[in-house]
Amino acid sequence: MASIRNLIVDAIEARLAEITEDNGYSRQVGASRVYPYNRIPTKLPQNSVVVYASGETIQGPVANDRYECKLYISVGFATSNSARDRVDAGEAFLADVQTCMGRGFETPDNTELTISTTNYGTGNPATIIAEVLEVANEISESDAMPGMIVGQVDYEVTYWRNMHRPDRI
Repeated sequence: MASIRNLIVDAIEARLAEITEDNGYSRQVGASRVYPYNRIPTKLPQNSVVVYASGETIQGPVANDRYECKLYISVGFATSNSARDRVDAGEAFLADVQTCMGRGFETPDNTELTISTTNYGTGNPATIIAEVLEVANEISESDAMPGMIVGQVDYEVTYWRNMHRPDRI
């Protein structure tokens, strides 16, 4: 039983795996270079993405035993830092993450995630629409990984879940 929180994190990781040159982005990331925070490799490869889900705030219960939840997600990224293009490399990768999360190449201005789950009361299939909003971003040269530019984009994801079962609406 995966909670809606976990389903959202999985959907974000799947979305970020779409950052490929074939899809119009400046970098080749793909599924092999998207890591959940607890599975970061010892040596992070260039053009990689790390997804970290931090605290979830909950309001409610409201609307038929449902909570309104906000989950805070940080998307970190790392790319090589050559002397010639270090600023451009970081800014291009930042733009790739922002475009991908905003679905700019697929459906402009669609910042939502659609999550399939189950209705608590009926047991029937249900759909959750989670709104993903960017709240902060940054780029810097890495002290820990010489020769790399790193950055982070922070998102607030708003969604509903059942107060009795976190895997249902």
